[in-house]
Amino acid sequence: MLQIHDALVQDAWGVFDIAQMPTDGGPETPSPLFSNDSGLDTRYNYNAYLHGQFNRDFHLSRQIKDLDLNAVLLDDPVFFPHTLHELSRLSIPFGIVLHNMESMARIPKDTQQQFSIFHEEIAAISQSKLCVTISREETWLLENMGINCFYYPYYPTKSLEDWLSAVRSARNQSEKKYIVSLGTAFNPPTYEGMCELATMWDSVNRGKEFLIIAGFGASLIKQIDANFESIYIANNVSEDEMFTILTECKACIIHQHSGAGALTKIPELLLAGVPVIASHHAARSYYDQSSLFMYDTLEDLPTALAAATSAPPPRCSVMRRDEGLRASIARAF
Repeated sequence: MLQIHDALVQDAWGVFDIAQMPTDGGPETPSPLFSNDSGLDTRYNYNAYLHGQFNRDFHLSRQIKDLDLNAVLLDDPVFFPHTLHELSRLSIPFGIVLHNMESMARIPKDTQQQFSIFHEEIAAISQSKLCVTISREETWLLENMGINCFYYPYYPTKSLEDWLSAVRSARNQSEKKYIVSLGTAFNPPTYEGMCELATMWDSVNRGKEFLIIAGFGASLIKQIDANFESIYIANNVSEDEMFTILTECKACIIHQHSGAGALTKIPELLLAGVPVIASHHAARSYYDQSSLFMYDTLEDLPTALAAATSAPPPRCSVMRRDEGLRASIARAF
């Protein structure tokens, strides 16, 4: 995460970009992460992505012995089995930066497969000196399993924070025209939530508001059976287009029934002054945000929408924990 890099750069931690590693030429890596769901694999090219990631991991592991490493912070450990094995073999201590628990993030098609991923993930994380996570719930779970964790709530980089502040200022003079739902449709829980929202929009909204669904891969939503007369799909919008959407929207709906980690879009929207209405699952890790409006089912959405659009501009009370992060890493290593 860029935020963690920014917090640690002054402490002489370097960054290795795995994107430069080849995505082919490695051995077949068995993993319960591979999906047997042809629909999931076809929509997201999921298994091919995993093969490429494991090949990058293999090539990275081959370089470990030639690097002068005192300690390593590694992203999402289930994607780095070869590297973890090599770090352990060489007795190099490592920590984990957990974007989200992969065993909780995938749409469960096979319960036994989910347990297999969970077992593999916990086994990897438990070898670390420290696990840094942006999720309160995952911190709670891992600490109860005896794993040393630090909760580091997501906060945008300085450049993004400035951009969000500009949106907030522009909203003071803008006419509010529509409701928006933002997210990456290439993320399965986000895709499922957007599909349900689009399908139910007519019945819960009753023609009162126009809805824009925007984000990477949003065109996938057009393929479902829904009435799009009061819905516009904005696919892969530019930064200028997103600025306009956020400036002119009345509120943003984030609808999920599954998913892990914490939704970084929530503090970003609150910083931009956009009222946020989220399902209880989507609101995970942010229940303490007084400006966040939550609902249990889509039938409750009109009430939450009315409350959000009549409230004062929201505030974000998420605080950076950079000093605590540095102290936790210093103790761990």
